[in-house]
Amino acid sequence: MKWRNLVNKLLGRNYGVSKAGADTYSNNTSSDLEVVDVVRESNFSINDLKSISEDNLRNAITFLDHRLRWTKRNLEEYEDSNVSGQDLQRVILNPNEAALIDFEYDIEEVSKAAEFSNEFVDRETKNIKAYVKDLEAKTAQEFKKSEDLKTQQDEIIKGKFNNVSFLNSIEDSGLFISQLKQAEVRCALLLTDSFFTRDTDFYKRITDLLDRNKISFVEFTNIQPELDRKLIFRISEFANDHDVNALIAIGSMSTVDIAQILMPKLMKPNIIRLHKTREFEPALAAKYSLFTIPTFVVPDPKVNSRSAIRNRLFLPKYDFFGNILYLKSEIDDAEGVFYCTDVFEILSRDKMQQVLHETFFRLIFCYFDLSSTDSLLDSIVNNIKTVEKLLDVFVFGKELSHEDKRILIHIISSTLDGRSIVDVVDFWAIHKLEGALSLLVNSKRSDGLALFMPAYIEALSIKSAEFNKRAKKLAADLYDAHSIEGLIYRLSLHIKKYGLPSSLLDVEQVKKVDYKFLTSLLQKAKIGSIFGILHKTIVKNVAIL
Repeated sequence: MKWRNLVNKLLGRNYGVSKAGADTYSNNTSSDLEVVDVVRESNFSINDLKSISEDNLRNAITFLDHRLRWTKRNLEEYEDSNVSGQDLQRVILNPNEAALIDFEYDIEEVSKAAEFSNEFVDRETKNIKAYVKDLEAKTAQEFKKSEDLKTQQDEIIKGKFNNVSFLNSIEDSGLFISQLKQAEVRCALLLTDSFFTRDTDFYKRITDLLDRNKISFVEFTNIQPELDRKLIFRISEFANDHDVNALIAIGSMSTVDIAQILMPKLMKPNIIRLHKTREFEPALAAKYSLFTIPTFVVPDPKVNSRSAIRNRLFLPKYDFFGNILYLKSEIDDAEGVFYCTDVFEILSRDKMQQVLHETFFRLIFCYFDLSSTDSLLDSIVNNIKTVEKLLDVFVFGKELSHEDKRILIHIISSTLDGRSIVDVVDFWAIHKLEGALSLLVNSKRSDGLALFMPAYIEALSIKSAEFNKRAKKLAADLYDAHSIEGLIYRLSLHIKKYGLPSSLLDVEQVKKVDYKFLTSLLQKAKIGSIFGILHKTIVKNVAIL
């Protein structure tokens, strides 16, 4: 049992972390001081015990790198040992001193102690692994609870996330038809921008799919570009005449927004104007559904989508003081949204560039959602940089690959799924200005956003401290700039690089710019409290008088 006593002296009975008061060396030089507890320090490793071997002792090689600590408790427990605690301490800390100590030194007992320590290490290693595994499991469970809670909160605050499908083609996986059947579609109304869309293979694949599955549908086309309140009534009357209980919007984002406006008209037949003889008696459905298949822009090369509706029944041309409904929803909350990669096949190069430019400026607008988290802002910045790279690839000669188109589809969807909801009225000035210009001259949405973005950022940075702070953060994250002027300068270079308009006369549809035109533009936009600032900024930076 002598070697076991030596092990007890070496390792101590209570192997663990020392308590307060036990972390000091004893100043007692008495030879009867016994080793009771060996305690770990912060730099101690279990592998240190494995280094104890017969060769280490025989050749006087240091085999412990840590310092041992001692206490005076239970001094009589190891009286039968022929080695004092202090002597053993000196040997362990400095094996070269073993020859200077007058005692017999049984190397076999120490070798057995080393073997015992290896068993101890193995046992402790298993315990530690079990503890770590249990800790990881608990941590993963807590993380999952936290993520589930965050997801629930996001869904409550930001809206739906489970209504979006990404497909190579509308025929893939049968998801489109299964959702229509699940919604119990009796008759669907297909809304399209123009006859050009109806003549595309993309559209014909949709109608063939409905025919094969015996789903009734009617069609209403040529929605763009003449948008007014009467159009909404005509469509709603047409839908009720044909017992429609589902809308399928296949077209630009303006057409998608019009479909969302139409839904209440289907649900409340009492608001339908009865100024003409009706072909059928209107019938109410238990449920009305909306499905969208966005093409992002009007596919027709000769037609630009309008971004606003004249919301005036009498004397619609005299809307000098407003009465405009802007078509720019931040959430496509249809029952089913189907983003199809093959939709880009029906777009010309010019239309494809419009999609990329609109996405770029829409992402910048989303960045000004003051409730966005840092991780979401980082994601938006990464998406902006990705769109810039796609622009470089496409505008300067090359076609986008299938993977590029898939990435672009996902980026566009991120601006329409409710992640970023800009809820400050003044911040919407950019879309109001673009919508007013669209009403005046039917310009491209991408041209309007590019034209007004620099003036918009400059004016809002003066008006709003929160906007100013977020704009500086965008400048730093996107362009490594440190001022509003730096951000505006880099955006101006971007606009010039891709041939976008930097003044009103650069817009193809604008033939003349004068004071009356500018005043009409700003008053139609109804930009309220920042009217004066934006008026001055646009005149100074944008308009050519």
